[in-house]
Amino acid sequence: MRRKKNVFNFHDFVTVIQTGGGSPKTVEMQPQDFTEWDKRVSGGKTVKMPLLKQIQETRFCLGSKNLFFKVSHDDDSFLEGDFLMKKTQREIEDASISSKPKTRSRQQGIPGWKKAKLIDTLEHLMPEPKRAFWNAIQIDDQVADLTEIGSTEGIE
Repeated sequence: MRRKKNVFNFHDFVTVIQTGGGSPKTVEMQPQDFTEWDKRVSGGKTVKMPLLKQIQETRFCLGSKNLFFKVSHDDDSFLEGDFLMKKTQREIEDASISSKPKTRSRQQGIPGWKKAKLIDTLEHLMPEPKRAFWNAIQIDDQVADLTEIGSTEGIE
């Protein structure tokens, strides 16, 4: 990213990642790649799980239902926590989740005031052709601003 100097939009970010060390493969996800799962998070825990905003790094392992996380980039090892309800774990193991979750049909969007603030802040810092990404962001005033949530609202 230092070589690029300015990363104005998502396309610039993807280019930086693709030209980075190790030539990683990037996959641009579409709204239909995401699903609307029911809340199936366990309330009682033996390991105290951090709030989502406190997690700095996560790792997902194929075949594991545990969450591996770090609350600081300086941590040497990942902490591990089980976050699913027992009933959900059994359903997954038995492959008996009764109904598949519906997929999203559109991008989630951000509150209108936040989009306006982003555009006002960024538009004088970038060339005109790079602004299209920011202008195309969906508006959804019903969605919670995840940077402002101070608790595990909606997550138990």
